Amino acid sequence: MNWDAISAVGEIIGAIGVIGSLIYLAVQIRKSDQTVRAERIQALWDGCRDRLLAPGSIDPHISDLAAKGLTNFEALTNSEKRRFYYYFFEQCFQAQQAMSLYRASLIPLEDYNAWMHYVGVLMQTPGGKEIWPHVEATLTPRVTDELVNWVSENPETQSMIELNPFFFEPAQSSQ
Repeated sequence: MNWDAISAVGEIIGAIGVIGSLIYLAVQIRKSDQTVRAERIQALWDGCRDRLLAPGSIDPHISDLAAKGLTNFEALTNSEKRRFYYYFFEQCFQAQQAMSLYRASLIPLEDYNAWMHYVGVLMQTPGGKEIWPHVEATLTPRVTDELVNWVSENPETQSMIELNPFFFEPAQSSQ
């Protein structure tokens, strides 16, 4: 065997090693990307659970405020209106997070649509319609446009009250 043949074999082995390394890196990057996506989705759902679902299920003041505000905004005291504003803004802020993650391809369309639907059903309530101009004034135009467009493009969307009348019945009967 001459040195040229040995050199050629060495180059072939080196090329195979480089190709193998590139394939390994591609697999690792793909796994890392999947992990990041899963973490982003989990963080989005954890935020909803930690800031709304858990407190609302434990503290009746929170769930009663939401029910009363979504049903009849004008029946709220000024203090309750301020708290209801923060409740509603938080829901829009979570939707904004979902929008950003979706645009960055970090969550699937299904999760984006779930958030848009959720905020849409809140916006369709009497209280949602009352508070929306105040919340809209504090969100960015891109976010408000996307929310308003989603609601207008989905006119069949029922309100939270229509979808969950059992949740709002006590608030409606107390007025």
